[in-house]
Amino acid sequence: FDFATVLIAAVTLGLSIDDTIHILHHRKLARGRGKSKIEALDHAVRTTARPVVLTSILFMLGALSFVDSELVLLDRFGRATIMALVLALLSALALLPLMMGFWIPKKELEPPKPKMVFKLG
Repeated sequence: FDFATVLIAAVTLGLSIDDTIHILHHRKLARGRGKSKIEALDHAVRTTARPVVLTSILFMLGALSFVDSELVLLDRFGRATIMALVLALLSALALLPLMMGFWIPKKELEPPKPKMVFKLG
């Protein structure tokens, strides 16, 4: 392991966790509004896709500044970071929703039933 490898892991892990948290948070909000799990997942991906893609592109553009550097270490760092960010983006927008949708039991595909609230007095 060299210094660049540690930085690549930190940057990619940080961004992919951030993207995952955004998707999961929007899914939870949609579930709270009474959407089924599939509808909530679809809403979360549609809502967060643009910001997730834009932040990934901005990080990739930053890493692109290191590509073709005279320092071989920086050049490798830039190229590897871009590849890792592409994988993190694909994982957040394709693999995460696929895995979440795969593990939803069929009985939970229906929207939650509204709770009855009774007021006394």
